[in-house]
Amino acid sequence: REGDVEIWFYAGGASIESDARRGIHTALKTMRETFGAKLERETRLILYADINRMRAALGRGTSSWTAGAAIADFNITVLHAPARNRDQRDFAATVAHEITHIILAHRTRNSFGRMPAWLHEGLAEFGNVSPSFSYDIALDFAVHSGRILPITSMPGKPGNPEDVIIYYGQASSLIEYMVFQLGPENMKILMAALKSGSNIDAAIEDVYGMTKADLENNWRDYIGAD
Repeated sequence: REGDVEIWFYAGGASIESDARRGIHTALKTMRETFGAKLERETRLILYADINRMRAALGRGTSSWTAGAAIADFNITVLHAPARNRDQRDFAATVAHEITHIILAHRTRNSFGRMPAWLHEGLAEFGNVSPSFSYDIALDFAVHSGRILPITSMPGKPGNPEDVIIYYGQASSLIEYMVFQLGPENMKILMAALKSGSNIDAAIEDVYGMTKADLENNWRDYIGAD
């Protein structure tokens, strides 16, 4: 156990436990200290050394590329955790990312809707223990090749794998802009507005005094994109 998170594993010993604890601690600390968000219910992190066993446990329809899932409705995160030859920083970062998804679901869940994917994914990367340079590279590529996605108006993540990397790079960059340029307190207020049942468009206008499109365009100006 680390905080309110139970860690279940059957392989990897003290090493896998240590990596998992580090990722959980990072997520809990970052969300608590920066946004005042925390787990509101106990959750469970289940680690499978065998990825095929993990996919079987997740059930039919699980994609062949799935390496884990955060299932907030059941307060469970399931991840592939190789017992050997594991990049410890990347694994801890993945744990932090997925546990953050559970924290955000608890902080913003309401009966009328959920936090949009771009906000969820960007916040899940915020303050991560091992920022992905591939996201930065993909974002830089998209800026210079005119491939920036209309991220705040997209209903979810794109289907093209190359666009997915760009999407994550954009989401991470947009959240950094919102936090560091517009203030972490405003992000706290935005989360509270979503919790109260406000939709994302109205919440952004109320908190930031601009439309969602204006927010994205201001961020595009900030990073030098069209």
